[in-house]
Amino acid sequence: MTQTTEHKKQVAIFGGSFNPPHYGHFVAAFYARHYLDLDEVWMLVTPQNPHKDPNSYAPLEDRMQLCRIMADGHPWLIPIDIEKDMETTETANTLRTLTAQNPDIEFTWVMGADNLTNFHRWSNWEEIIENYKMLILSRPGEGDAAMQSPAARYARHLHVKDPLDMRGRENGWTFVNVEKFDISSSDILRRMRAGERNIKELFEKVEKHMLERGLFGLTEKPATPPPQASRSFDPK
Repeated sequence: MTQTTEHKKQVAIFGGSFNPPHYGHFVAAFYARHYLDLDEVWMLVTPQNPHKDPNSYAPLEDRMQLCRIMADGHPWLIPIDIEKDMETTETANTLRTLTAQNPDIEFTWVMGADNLTNFHRWSNWEEIIENYKMLILSRPGEGDAAMQSPAARYARHLHVKDPLDMRGRENGWTFVNVEKFDISSSDILRRMRAGERNIKELFEKVEKHMLERGLFGLTEKPATPPPQASRSFDPK
């Protein structure tokens, strides 16, 4: 299962609710593309949870549009919503479907180290490990616990220490240490509801669209004067 597949297009699947998409999501996708020498990263935008308050969880079509706005100018970053028409959104089924629909593409699953810790609770997790490459994004302090997880022990024989050695493999998993950004979508929304604008963790056009559309119950004019913030690390 370790034969080379360099003849195939290399694509990473990076799943999430992206509610809303922010700079941390972009950096994670950038790391994945860089370390695995990928052609593209597909942002798998998960369908809306019907039990979520629409004021805190934007509809799928709006989150897709926010992701498209964030990806504008970065043709390697592509939002997809394939799961909206699927009977189940289990990751193994999604990867199986994508592989069947795209036989000329080699897929890599991207997730955080916290997900690897609980990966053995996912449906058909062994199938994912055995048939796909996996890139684990690890923040400082997360890697040790993830390496002791049941899934990591199960797949010890497929562990690749150097991410660069993943190139051309058919399966295997590796860690990439990423800078720890104190960013979360829920915290961004909390701050915006408190009146903050010009959020440095958001792409400017993403924030603008959120406000123009009134997503998450937000309005362009906050109830309190917004503090001035710098977008100093917004990528251009």
